[in-house]
Amino acid sequence: MNLQDIFKKMNSGEVSAHSELGTRDEAKQNRNYGTRFRKMKTVTGINARALAMKDVVIPFNPFTGKADEHYSKKTPFRPILLVSQVLTGINEACAQNPQMQKFWENELGIVMPSGAATMEEYQAFKRAGFIKPRIMSYSTVAINFGGIMGFPDFRVKYTVDPKELNEQGTYDFQSAPIWHKAAVFFNAMLKKEADEVVHNLEANGANKETIQAQRRAVYSKSPVGFVQPTNLIPYLFFPLNEIPKDLDAEHPMELEAHIRFYSFVDKWVVPLKEAMSNPLYDEDMDFFDFTIKTPSSTDTKKNGQVYTDEDANELYAAMTITNTDGRLSLHGGKTSDGTKTVNNEDAFAPVFACAKEYFLYSQEQSSMEGGESFEKIMAASSRFRPITQALQNFLPACNDTFTSTFANTKYCTDDVRRANAEFFTAMNPKNAIAVAAEDDEDLEAAAAAQQNSIGDIIGEATGKTTAPDDMFGVTPDADLDLAE
Repeated sequence: MNLQDIFKKMNSGEVSAHSELGTRDEAKQNRNYGTRFRKMKTVTGINARALAMKDVVIPFNPFTGKADEHYSKKTPFRPILLVSQVLTGINEACAQNPQMQKFWENELGIVMPSGAATMEEYQAFKRAGFIKPRIMSYSTVAINFGGIMGFPDFRVKYTVDPKELNEQGTYDFQSAPIWHKAAVFFNAMLKKEADEVVHNLEANGANKETIQAQRRAVYSKSPVGFVQPTNLIPYLFFPLNEIPKDLDAEHPMELEAHIRFYSFVDKWVVPLKEAMSNPLYDEDMDFFDFTIKTPSSTDTKKNGQVYTDEDANELYAAMTITNTDGRLSLHGGKTSDGTKTVNNEDAFAPVFACAKEYFLYSQEQSSMEGGESFEKIMAASSRFRPITQALQNFLPACNDTFTSTFANTKYCTDDVRRANAEFFTAMNPKNAIAVAAEDDEDLEAAAAAQQNSIGDIIGEATGKTTAPDDMFGVTPDADLDLAE
């Protein structure tokens, strides 16, 4: 299927071009697409070019100019194709549809090209807010039962169905699944402990950073977390001072050897915003051109010792992500491997040709039942599994953790047991005795009172108190979870 065929099918509605992440079902999640993309490890001596991908994101049907059942703000037109391919496809569709062409010329304030996309057209789309960094967002729940009941002895993230979440990105009280009720139960006790810790720290004059760190440490004791977005940024990865080996567009899967991903953390924000706001840093239509560096194994830390690959936290703190120096940029820059120097335009031409074929193939796969699309491969490469795979021993593991760690603390109060009577009993039917004497009205009142404060509990437990960034559509994580 070529680009014209794909856009004809998009136009007719035969092929949807919005993110699959909002429409995953359990069967799709259970299929194994293989760990084909590698997460970039935070190690010594990284000195690499990261070509972060861009997306075209249009909150209406680009073929009609109106939101409809296919494309809207909730499910925008967001093909997995490269930006240049999307804009070229729109141009070709406009050439066949004068009304569509008139709409886009009014929308963008430019004359639409008749063929391949131009940088003028790209800049117009960017000014209109239709160009975003490609950030893959997964709704996940973190579980850590410390090795009991067959669970791993470390924290694992499981995906949940985003269609079941409300507009706040969590669950409605009436229809909350068992893992959310578990998170509420454990974190309700931990909130009491966290409030006490914070009160004591404030009384002793602790600074804000210390208080926040200690609050997070308390909430980290919960074996079940609240649902949160896990945001990953994919990119092409090449050593900065090496000439890329030729890729063959006739074998597009070769590109996967160069695909990496990393958590979308604050370190990405400054270079991305610079590139989005300053045309000098944004010369390529399909990729942002960044340089990632970490200290080498001969650099010394503050304590005088050299960095090693085991110093993940210190390496992360020292890691820099910047817009690539103009002398090395994709357009106008050069690369030398010590024996020869080449123009990057020429050096990366095979890479770009291969990438176009790869994402054309991926777009076709996304329209096929069971297709190996980019998003599905990303999910498999991140080793995310659906939470349904964690439920077999979930309640016994909750009960064991409660009994060993929470039951005999002063934070396990009658109010907590009343407010969470349903889960308390589901976790262990013998617990029904502890709430048997309570009136149903009292239990409902306790649950309702807790529900009024659940937003505060979720906010404190997850640390997600800020709204998504308008430029990115997601909120970057403040720090990298190096345990992932």
